[in-house]
Amino acid sequence: MKKIIILSQSLKINSGGGGKVVSFLSNKLNANITLCLYDAEDIAYDVTCNVEDLELGSSSNIFMKLIRPFQRFYKIKRLKKKLSPDVTISLPDNVNILNILTKTKNEKVIIRSDYSKNSNYRKGIAAFLLIAFQRLLYEKADIIVANSEGVKSALIETLGLVKAVVIVINNPIDTSKISSLRTEPIDKEIWDSLYAEETIVHIGRLSVPKNQIALLKIYSEYRKKTQRSSKLIILGDGPLRSQLVLMCRNLGLSYYTSWDDIDISSDKDVYFMGFQSNPYKYLNLADLFVFTSIWEGFPNGVLDALSCGVPILSSDCRSGPREILAPNTDSSLETKDVEYAKYGVLMPVVNNDSDEKLIEQWSEVMLNLFNDKNMLTNYMERSIEQSKVYDVNEIINNWELIING
Repeated sequence: MKKIIILSQSLKINSGGGGKVVSFLSNKLNANITLCLYDAEDIAYDVTCNVEDLELGSSSNIFMKLIRPFQRFYKIKRLKKKLSPDVTISLPDNVNILNILTKTKNEKVIIRSDYSKNSNYRKGIAAFLLIAFQRLLYEKADIIVANSEGVKSALIETLGLVKAVVIVINNPIDTSKISSLRTEPIDKEIWDSLYAEETIVHIGRLSVPKNQIALLKIYSEYRKKTQRSSKLIILGDGPLRSQLVLMCRNLGLSYYTSWDDIDISSDKDVYFMGFQSNPYKYLNLADLFVFTSIWEGFPNGVLDALSCGVPILSSDCRSGPREILAPNTDSSLETKDVEYAKYGVLMPVVNNDSDEKLIEQWSEVMLNLFNDKNMLTNYMERSIEQSKVYDVNEIINNWELIING
């Protein structure tokens, strides 16, 4: 049995889609697994393997920020010497650098990336150095796993990794586990408050790439077009909490926040429910999933909605949504108009807050979907069908092939 180290930052609730992938690999690979984390406190995902805590999480101290990479390098190097792994798998991109730099003689280094051409939105010396190291070192990895065709293209074209071995392995979903989790009961008080004639759900970290500002504007515009009662449920947490609450106020949307409000009631328009360990029970009862991201690697939120049979209205951002919802089309395409794809509806990206015409178009499409029950039913059925493509048992075979190959 192979000895494998999985190297990552942490598995806290804010670790996003990468946390799910780490949990999946650590639990499903047929190998002797050691999970090595910079910070192993407050693990929010299921992990059954041995965990090594480097105790070198992020720090606000400027001096500690400068020496952290060297401390991590030393501890990872020492751990690899101790365990003599056959394979070390790492993610995300900033961890990949140290995996490559600490490579031992007979070790296969596999790095998993969700690099996007838009990843450069982060500014400062740290972002500059990360991109420089990626260009310099990524080709030294034995295999680079991109989580979508769009990420693969970005790695090759933007970073210039023409000699690298880049393989696409999509993010997985555990359809069997989700089918059980989605039927878990919701507290009656929450049920009575959240679910209306039309219930719209969004999942995502409250952050710039997820573009919830546009989501709130679209929902506000939609409410003006219908007399039917509706609710918008947002599952996730992040740095834009206060900005999104302020946007609700500016748009005249009443709201509930799980971090400030004690009592939940049915008289709100928007419900910020924070991070949920089981988002599937909320998705299971939704009428529509709306996804407004400016960019992605391969969106777990869209996969979650598929697995619960929820119709999907998504931005056609780079990358992932098109590969999932319109798999037989060119993944490099980006729609300029509404596209009723096979497994969901793709829309142009709202990347300008002042783009009122586009927000109006999104709200019109929402209205069309809710007015056409046959279309919603068809998308519900197709969502379940498409989710099977990303089932964990299918995806794990791809990982086993590159590990053992």
